[in-house]
Amino acid sequence: MPGAPKDYYTSMVYKSNYQDTQTPFVMGAAPKKNPQPYRTPFNSGLQGSASSALSDGSALSMPPSVAAMSAATLTPQQSSGQQTAYIPSRPSGYETFDAVKPAGRLYTHNPYASSCTTPVVDGFPSGYQNPYNSSAMRCSNSVAVPHGLLNATRPVYAASDVSGGGEASVLASTLEEQFLGVVGGIAATAMSWRGRLLLLSVLRLQHVDKIQMIYDEIAPQFNMVAVDQHGCHVVRTLIEYITAEQMEALVPFIDPAVVLQMATATQHTRRVLQAIFEHHKSEALMPLVEVVKTDCKRLSMTQQGCIVIIRIVEYAMPAQKKALINELVPILPDLATDQFGNYVVQCILKNMDGYVSFEDLVESFQGHWVELSCDKYSSNVMERIIGMLRGESRQRIVTELIFELSNLQRLMQNSFGNYVLQAVIGSAVDQYEFKCVYDAVTPFLHTSPYGHRIEAKLKSRYDVLYKSTSMDCCPVDASPK
Repeated sequence: MPGAPKDYYTSMVYKSNYQDTQTPFVMGAAPKKNPQPYRTPFNSGLQGSASSALSDGSALSMPPSVAAMSAATLTPQQSSGQQTAYIPSRPSGYETFDAVKPAGRLYTHNPYASSCTTPVVDGFPSGYQNPYNSSAMRCSNSVAVPHGLLNATRPVYAASDVSGGGEASVLASTLEEQFLGVVGGIAATAMSWRGRLLLLSVLRLQHVDKIQMIYDEIAPQFNMVAVDQHGCHVVRTLIEYITAEQMEALVPFIDPAVVLQMATATQHTRRVLQAIFEHHKSEALMPLVEVVKTDCKRLSMTQQGCIVIIRIVEYAMPAQKKALINELVPILPDLATDQFGNYVVQCILKNMDGYVSFEDLVESFQGHWVELSCDKYSSNVMERIIGMLRGESRQRIVTELIFELSNLQRLMQNSFGNYVLQAVIGSAVDQYEFKCVYDAVTPFLHTSPYGHRIEAKLKSRYDVLYKSTSMDCCPVDASPK
């Protein structure tokens, strides 16, 4: 019935579900669907005295016995006046409990809500009463505390000491009990999915004694846990929370082969090694740098290994950085042409101050400038180097790239070399250098498929070098408004 009003459906639901809660005026005459045991045939002789006229003109009948009893108990005033409507009562076995029955249109349960799976803890803080728990109903998944720890005195922590108790306190207590249940097998627990979640939650509480307990059990088995798909997450989080002294004591447990395996296996194991240098500054980490340095070329050419090299260059101690960079400088041309190694070269260019001279770095690329400029990956390195070049080194490289006709035409015809040529134009240091480059490039613009890009770069650099100079020379009042 699409045209029916909204209240129609509401009344239908109300009448069909909650008939016993309605008043006699709403219910009307007795239902005639099935015979009901508490309704008996009426006596025709007493029908007049056992019937009451309702306000709407309908009659409400009563059983004879009830009518006789009600007539005997009525006072004169009540019998002479209008009688009150009679609400039939049900005999034993048919009573309804209206007090506990929900009212119409009252929803007491959401069928789509999931049931609570939080384990119930037997010991609640003082002053806290759980309204959903009783002594007769206990959750079956309550964690049992080891027998040896029943009488142990547990410390009070700020993270779990919630004023007035509450759910946070209950969860903290449950987490502590679960953790105490795995003490003695923490290393094996860390290598399971559920155990990993438990230990990560415990570590994030930042309780010093619990961190120490986890550290003491994982350190001897570091080489096994650190390369596990679940254990690596626990080890990385543990490294973030331990002190520098604990990290220094952990280094002797780390096997060199495991260091290389962590650096290349997965992104998760790589982050373990990365976290060591990001969160700890110590000379005691030098053995790890030495291991990485011995295989730095292979690591720099792998997806995860290049990130390890970059993080060591960014976060390690100065002596550790210098040792690694000096090992990488001779192989920079090989790394520049690699899809991952070129990021290592760019990182060294960004962080080389105080560790290697720029002249030594440029010297390592000598004789490879044109070849590297036309490569997909190394062209990015060449653009960065040309932007940093100054003085005699820049003059020598610009001469090799621009003023040798064969090299210039190769750059202008190459899909990657033209970007290096644009970098040379865009970083021209003065008008003299720009004029020399302009005169060399302009005659060949029409032969290059990228001539419009090169011409646009020439125009933009011309505006910077010449218009800014003319603005500086003009009077103040003659400058454009």
